Amino acid sequence: MKEKFRILLADDEPRILSLLDRGLTLDGHFVCTAANGSEALTACMENQFDIAIFDMSMTDISGLDVAEELRAQNNDMPIILLTGHGYAMDKADPCFRHVDLVLDKPVSLSMLTDTINTVINNKKPPHKE
Repeated sequence: MKEKFRILLADDEPRILSLLDRGLTLDGHFVCTAANGSEALTACMENQFDIAIFDMSMTDISGLDVAEELRAQNNDMPIILLTGHGYAMDKADPCFRHVDLVLDKPVSLSMLTDTINTVINNKKPPHKE
């Protein structure tokens, strides 16, 4: 059986937010949406999530800044960053040190769900026999 996760999804583009929310919800996940970085930070203070997915270029607080703030609060939740500017970015750049993975937009639902599973499984402590 496929694992289902509590996902925080933040994007300031309503159409993208709605499409990803709908797809992840139909896949069985619980999705909390945020329309900007401020809402994402508030949601993280009020709830616990298995993973967060942030757009890099939100209007108020960038996804990178939200990730940095969460790490400063010792929140080690896995973070995926979505960007439409990926073709011009070096994903090994230190500015991405607070995120677990960067995905280029547009992203397919299957790519996103596969990435969620991979990132969460890589963050889990090893199973002890």
